[in-house]
Amino acid sequence: MRLLHGPLTFAAIALAGSSCVGVRLPQPNLASSPSDTSLPPTKQVATASALPTSHPDGEDSTPPGAIATLLSSTLPVCRQAATVGLDQLQLAFNAEWDGDNEVYTVRADGSALTQLTENVTEDVNPVWSPDGEQIAFVADIWNPRLYVAQADGSGGRIVRPDFEITSLQVGWSPRAGDVVFRNMVDLYMMNTTNGELTLLTGGAHIGPGIPTFSPDGAMLAFAAGVPGRTDNGLFAVKADGTGLTELAFLEGHTIGLTTWRPQSDQILFEASAPSEGTRLYLATLDGSITMLPIDTASSGSVGSSWSQDGSMLGYLTGTARIDSQGTVISRDSLHIATPDGEVDVAVILPPADPDADLSISELVWAPDGRHIAYSINTKVEGVDLYVLDICDGSSRLVVEAIDFYSAPSWRPLP
Repeated sequence: MRLLHGPLTFAAIALAGSSCVGVRLPQPNLASSPSDTSLPPTKQVATASALPTSHPDGEDSTPPGAIATLLSSTLPVCRQAATVGLDQLQLAFNAEWDGDNEVYTVRADGSALTQLTENVTEDVNPVWSPDGEQIAFVADIWNPRLYVAQADGSGGRIVRPDFEITSLQVGWSPRAGDVVFRNMVDLYMMNTTNGELTLLTGGAHIGPGIPTFSPDGAMLAFAAGVPGRTDNGLFAVKADGTGLTELAFLEGHTIGLTTWRPQSDQILFEASAPSEGTRLYLATLDGSITMLPIDTASSGSVGSSWSQDGSMLGYLTGTARIDSQGTVISRDSLHIATPDGEVDVAVILPPADPDADLSISELVWAPDGRHIAYSINTKVEGVDLYVLDICDGSSRLVVEAIDFYSAPSWRPLP
């Protein structure tokens, strides 16, 4: 791959979504299996020569002045110079560049691309520890186990070889050392040092979704189905597996992804109903629910992410239809908003041509509070990873053709 360092602006992103050239993938170059195939070997080498080389067409242009002016005047983070350079921000992701999924890291400016694993199995969904010193991922999706390594990929190990992780997604507790995951019908916590397991939802029979930690790591929140009830609810449980409580239930609504607001006891969740579309809500531990004054009703689904201090959120909206040729046309937008609705700006919009596709996914806010990582689905060979500067609306193409289902993870700042 050619690492791309030139910025793509607001207008160029719209063009990239509708005019992508094919991505050329390298021929498989599978590493020899180690004697213990459950332990993927690690290495620390740049792999530029083994990566795709093409990128979406597009010309740089100045982002709309009105957007840049509005964000700069209304968002505190935009009223001052950036304190962290893109070369100081690091992302982890997985890609199939050598024939199977491996774990990689890259700087937000596209530099220092590094391959952390090399084996003949699938390693997916890397997530940084709260201190940024370790990285966890699911090793070998056909025999999935929790794998933890140092930030540079060294010292890796399967935490508990006798325990399968079926959800393929894990999350670190703010209390460093514990990882949470969903396994079939229950949530578990695993200590990454000794492999000790804590069953969080045993016997509840509620079918939990992906959990989110409270800022202090003491509790988790998640959506879950309830036996005998059509609509699911929002639940919370203590990190020791006690105190399971249903916090919110909206009759006739399906509750989707949940995100705990930083430095707060509020939980952001999306809920959708056929007659109302999808809306964003805040719930508190006392059971109160507030619908955010943000217009997402026309969207089929909403993805959202909090800024580091909880003062802003980024969210995705979009619709999809099938054209006369049977092709799915996605029309997505990326917004920056404050929870009170005073700021709600679309910083990335689909092209003006109604038949042009723009499919955005995996919105993740950077630890500096100024940048957002997101992916554009090329619908050809994977997704391309971008980093957005919310203060001027410009986006930078960081790396191409990562795995369709790879959720990028930001390394916390030192």
